Amino acid sequence: MGSRKDFIEATDFMAKHQIIPEVSHVLRGLEESEQGFKLLASGDHVGKIVIKFPGRTPEGDVRL
Repeated sequence: MGSRKDFIEATDFMAKHQIIPEVSHVLRGLEESEQGFKLLASGDHVGKIVIKFPGRTPEGDVRL
């Protein structure tokens, strides 16, 4: 995990070099979380598995 300083340095690096994580799947709410665990176990994904909560809007420039 690293320290708070490590986290800040890593996010600054990502912003500076415009590194955007690849999103493989977007799941809708906790009721689909089991599907996410199955995807992780199978290895049939490339990128992040995101759980999006209805009614919540992320802050900043988020591309989902």
